[in-house]
Amino acid sequence: MSAVFTHFLTTGVAEKNFRRDKLEQLYTAASKYVQDSLEDASLYRTSGQIAASELKDFEKRREDHDRLFDTCHMLANLYFPELSAELATFAEHWKEFVFGTTAVSEEQLQQSGAKFIALIVFTAYKMNRPLHLKLKDWFPRRLGWFGKRR
Repeated sequence: MSAVFTHFLTTGVAEKNFRRDKLEQLYTAASKYVQDSLEDASLYRTSGQIAASELKDFEKRREDHDRLFDTCHMLANLYFPELSAELATFAEHWKEFVFGTTAVSEEQLQQSGAKFIALIVFTAYKMNRPLHLKLKDWFPRRLGWFGKRR
């Protein structure tokens, strides 16, 4: 019986550490993606025709932007599907802002990016909550035996 309990605890800790690592990777990629997107958005929108001398740098920035989006998209879809809708919203706002298809302001773009990052941080907070606080959420009414000192 103790071997089963030990196995349960070990796999639980390993799963939590794995998800935490994936969330850290998502946070790193997402913060860089959002920061680069906000910096590049106004450049893409206002540059119009790109000079031949700047074309190589523009293409490299675009490749980095796409690679970061792909990383965020993959991690969100595989491990944190509750975050993928907000990532899609930010990507859509970025596309609408850059290409001017709708009236998305720079402030709305910034708010969308900040909301995505905040959701990642909140997910980390929920993952790291102590067990007694998780139990408190699972059982909304107070249990007579829970939390009493003997």
